[in-house]
Amino acid sequence: IIDPLEYWESAPWNYDAIKEDEEETVDRLIGSGRHKLLLEGEKAFDAAYVKEATAEDYPEALVNMNDLRDWLRERKFKTGGTKPELIDRCVAADPEIQILDRILMQQGEALKPGQRLLKASVYDEIDRVRPVAKRVSGWLGKGRSEVTVVWHDEEWGCLCKARIDWIGNAPIKG
Repeated sequence: IIDPLEYWESAPWNYDAIKEDEEETVDRLIGSGRHKLLLEGEKAFDAAYVKEATAEDYPEALVNMNDLRDWLRERKFKTGGTKPELIDRCVAADPEIQILDRILMQQGEALKPGQRLLKASVYDEIDRVRPVAKRVSGWLGKGRSEVTVVWHDEEWGCLCKARIDWIGNAPIKG
């Protein structure tokens, strides 16, 4: 039991007290993504998250400094400089060349408002629950996710708020 004001100051739902620089951990990303996939559905998840490209997705792509230098060396180009300089040199020689850094940049630029690019490992960890999400949608039936309920508590004399993960549609009797 602590003082109500002290409790409020440390409460995680007190958005005024949350630090803006609070880091977003991998676990939080996975939790948010799974929440969206399970409760809002595959369409909502796929609209919100994009999997970052990997070297496995583009086996012909140049990935690191050694790849860039080897490619330039084979074509008798200068191999010194920073990675951006090497990339520019490769693109100048062959505008169609696949370079993973450029692919990732283009992927980021192609995001729609509200979309987020996730590292492949994070996306894959979230996506592991996709088969369960298909079953959950059948169990939940029709309803709404992320429902906000606000009320005034007369005993405490304050405004209260709850964010409910899921409310099913049920007929109102009476």
